[in-house]
Amino acid sequence: AFIRKEYAQIGLDVAHEGFLFDNQLFLHASSIEKRVVTINFWDYYFTGDDYTPRFDGVIFFEIR
Repeated sequence: AFIRKEYAQIGLDVAHEGFLFDNQLFLHASSIEKRVVTINFWDYYFTGDDYTPRFDGVIFFEIR
């Protein structure tokens, strides 16, 4: 689950979510591609050449 501080003001705790496999592959619904995609987690989370985080934080849950 990805967190954005500004979303808390409107009552949302989570800005986006997906599944992470093997600490690298990220499966999520892409609003840009309009479908579910699998991409590298680090490429998704850090944007641009300066590696700015896309979100303010991340919460990881383990499914057993």
